[in-house]
Amino acid sequence: MRSLVVVLAVSAVILAAGAAAAYAFNPQVGFTASADDEGNVIVDVNGAWPAELTYRVMENTERPDRICVFLDEKYPGLQSYRAQKKSLTTFEEMMSRRGYDNIEFVELAGLKQILGDTSSAPGTGLMMTGGALPADVTQETIRTWTESGGTLYWSGPDIGRFLDDGEDTKDTGSGMFGTAVNYTPDDPYLVTKATDISEEMGFAGERARYGLAFDYPGSRVLGLYDDYSSLSVLPMGAGRLYLFGTNFDEYDVEKAASIADIVAAGITEDTVIKDRGELHKGYWNQTFNIGKVDPGSSVYITSGSPVSAKGRCFFL
Repeated sequence: MRSLVVVLAVSAVILAAGAAAAYAFNPQVGFTASADDEGNVIVDVNGAWPAELTYRVMENTERPDRICVFLDEKYPGLQSYRAQKKSLTTFEEMMSRRGYDNIEFVELAGLKQILGDTSSAPGTGLMMTGGALPADVTQETIRTWTESGGTLYWSGPDIGRFLDDGEDTKDTGSGMFGTAVNYTPDDPYLVTKATDISEEMGFAGERARYGLAFDYPGSRVLGLYDDYSSLSVLPMGAGRLYLFGTNFDEYDVEKAASIADIVAAGITEDTVIKDRGELHKGYWNQTFNIGKVDPGSSVYITSGSPVSAKGRCFFL
């Protein structure tokens, strides 16, 4: 009889531990959000196990319909091709977990095609993480494409300062923003002040060795900062530019996850988080009414830890 009691007790502990783990991260959980006829946001959550979800109701969000990532082994720029490939495929995975799968990797020919078609710039994102432009792509071409409605995600020194001719990378001494962009390649330039958006979205970048000045006219800091920021967004004509203050880190999965949250949620220079809350699902499908929202709002929902999170952004 004693052995039976021990077995039951151990089984109970295992079941309890399993339930706790499922509550912390449940990859099988699914959820949708929509607005009813009265403007209430209805969130339907399904799955066999308990789950905790976080929702954020936001205004003025926008994200590209597709994101093209420049990755060319012949033109790696200031960061190795291997390191970029690792960090960018991790970012791609994090975006997929957040319901965004419209990511395409392009080499130089594809990059030129994208930049040359300014009519298709609206709705298109371009991510460049090498910190240098291919030598026959000018900063004026980048500016024209962005101002035509493109969304550029740039990591590294000032745009156009460094040029890669396929053999060597040359420092021209100046770029698109001049001294407004920091340049301390031998100093990580750690920053610690947080903005409301960085605290809410958990942006993990703390380096601003190539950061934009925190008070650059028209820009908004989305990351950490002091004189320079680890991430800023700047409207440019009909488009916008996201400037990361350091390289993407091939080993920093948490940073890749937080970048994915910023991108997948469509955080812009004008985004306002109107409401935030937690939803607790038990062992059954549940429907939650999280209240009224204004037309044009969005709801970003995540479940799980930042690194393992499953997320979706619903544009209402």
